[in-house]
Amino acid sequence: MIEFCRETLPRIRAERPSARLVIVGADPSPAIRKLGELPNVTVTGSVPDVRPFVMRSCAMVAPLNIARGTQNKILEAMAMGVPVITSEAGAGGVDAKEPEHFRVARSPEESARLALGLMADGGARARLSAAGRARVLSHHDWAASLRRLDRIVERCLATDGNAPRGKVQRGPEPLEELA
Repeated sequence: MIEFCRETLPRIRAERPSARLVIVGADPSPAIRKLGELPNVTVTGSVPDVRPFVMRSCAMVAPLNIARGTQNKILEAMAMGVPVITSEAGAGGVDAKEPEHFRVARSPEESARLALGLMADGGARARLSAAGRARVLSHHDWAASLRRLDRIVERCLATDGNAPRGKVQRGPEPLEELA
């Protein structure tokens, strides 16, 4: 975020001076908190629910330099129908395709161009929102994920001569659809 605020945000503000950035996340470092001193930048720290912040956004930016594993914040934004602009590192941890489900910025210039494009084009924003949400629902749905896990566990048990045979039992289905 520090690099984004230093390199990308001024490019966005050159065309959209009133653009706002809200940085939401638990326990921000002092350097991240200091970004809150920039005009139209808010650093929230921990919040009880990120959804209101994300849902009010034109886009969610995840300019990650290092990313390991699944990028749940990106998936959460996509599930909420909010367009995502991320880095190549962030995109690597998401089971989705660029540019269909999210946008990948490879430079501060490209990040600014993508953000400005989404701010200006409601139709593009709506298409990206719908495609991202559909991808999360089709590839990250809890029931489908649990069925895949059941198959993996069943295969593991079937290869272990000491394991009991039969169907794997699990708890009830989730009560809520992925947000």
